[in-house]
Amino acid sequence: MVGTYSGFVFAMLIYYIIIPIILISNIESMSLKYSNIYTFIVQKDSQSYILSLFLTLLCFFIFTMFYNISYKRNFSIYPINIVREYNQKKAIKIYSFFARLTLIVGGGAFLFLLISMGGITSALKIAEINRSFAVSLEEFTKYPLLVIPARLITVTPFLYLLLLIEKRKSSYLLFFSISFLLAIIFFLFNAGRTHLIAFLLCFAFIYIKKYIRKSWTLIIVLGVVSLPLLDIMDQVFLFFSTHQLELTTIDYSAYLYQFIHPFRNILNLTEMVNIFGLRNGIDFVTSFIGLLPGLDFSKSYENTSLYFIGENWHILGGIPNDFITFGFIQFKTIGVILITSILGFIFGIIDKSLNKLPNGITKNLVSSALVINTFIIVSTADLEPIIKGNFILIILSISIIFTSNQKLKNKGNGII
Repeated sequence: MVGTYSGFVFAMLIYYIIIPIILISNIESMSLKYSNIYTFIVQKDSQSYILSLFLTLLCFFIFTMFYNISYKRNFSIYPINIVREYNQKKAIKIYSFFARLTLIVGGGAFLFLLISMGGITSALKIAEINRSFAVSLEEFTKYPLLVIPARLITVTPFLYLLLLIEKRKSSYLLFFSISFLLAIIFFLFNAGRTHLIAFLLCFAFIYIKKYIRKSWTLIIVLGVVSLPLLDIMDQVFLFFSTHQLELTTIDYSAYLYQFIHPFRNILNLTEMVNIFGLRNGIDFVTSFIGLLPGLDFSKSYENTSLYFIGENWHILGGIPNDFITFGFIQFKTIGVILITSILGFIFGIIDKSLNKLPNGITKNLVSSALVINTFIIVSTADLEPIIKGNFILIILSISIIFTSNQKLKNKGNGII
């Protein structure tokens, strides 16, 4: 069974082990091409490297320990002749509720937002500007706060496809098609290229799974091979803004540079805390209060962006906090242990619910979405963006937790 644990641990392996090894193996050429690599990675002392390795190993063990505690809890309280019976009617009822909710709220908010900006073409023209910190969305629409509920449309295609799997119905197919198109437009407008590729890979997995045994191996290969699509999509965004299309070249060193920030962050934790101080858990409060309209608080990634980029980080683009950095800047090592244990415990609950679903397309679709979206959390772990932006992970997790709470059925003396 592949679930949140697989996505999270694999992301740790990629960001904290494999990418640093590749980077250090090519450190001279990378330093010549990107000067800040020399400043923030090459010049770091041995203590910084030891701390980063210690925190990585600590997180792995703490995460696994709390994951196992919640995953295995109450797993053996039933006799061997009792099993859980999958209740299809209950599953359809739960999926229908969330599907309609996300379609009405998310789709309605996004369509209203598009209309306020002058339509799809106008929205895509400002897509590149919108994803930067240089300007505010308020300059293009009177309703910038609609972006948050509009994100719900990204969950809707998953829910209607789950309904289609459970019961073939023309209305499900229609709403799936509409929501899938709206979700793609939303990703092009607001969430960016990486999130769009991740979204499409979730759906690609269920078809790959049908024909290829080692499906996750192929997904990983596709993920690496599709990296040049990031540059192509950049040119598409620029085309909407400038109406000029330029040819792009494939440069894997540039992709490596885009993914080194978690390793670079943890190498500079001590210096960042010395300069900006600890946040003392303020983000655990303001991230939720900030959901209310009209309230805005400082974000945990602002100091990180200022440290690595300087005063112009709003124009050049921010640096997200990986989950180790997010925990460390709260309460140092205690903060890392806290955030890791919370994630481990929550993911254990989610995977236990996922494991109770019957094997098949439903389980494959949900598991692919959970793996890919938990993979993203490792490198972008600021709490507020997770709450506001990762509705796919949140709503699908809630759905399967409710769905997995099925009735018990006596199977006599059969061995299970």
